[in-house]
This record gives sequence, C-alpha cells and structure tokens, in this order.
Amino acid sequence: MSNLGRPIECRYECDLLVIGAEDDDQRGESAGAAYVFRLAGEQWELDATLLASDGETKDRFGTS
Repeated sequence: MSNLGRPIECRYECDLLVIGAEDDDQRGESAGAAYVFRLAGEQWELDATLLASDGETKDRFGTS
C-alpha cells in the first residue's frame, strides 16, 4: 500500500473511508489503487480494494 492515505483527514463522524495509494503496483509500477475501509466497532477493517480495470504503469489511480 505505497503512499497510502497521504494526507488523510476525517472531520466528521464517519464509518467509511476511501484512501488512495498512488504508488500501488498491482496493475503495474505506480498504477495506483484505492482502499475502502469500514469502521467495525472501534477498529477499521479493509472492505475492498479498487483498481482501474485498464490500469497501467504510472497511472497513479487513487490520487485527486
């Protein structure tokens, strides 16, 4: 999960976070990904990993 959540802020009560990881390499070097976390009680749990279906090297999916 390279560069996961750089930066991240939750200003309001929430139970779902989507956090980008621009340097994730699952679809190629720095193709990127986004990770969905849900609050379960007092712990955050990974719920899903989002990858671009057409992801390629240096796409940096997950950045804004």
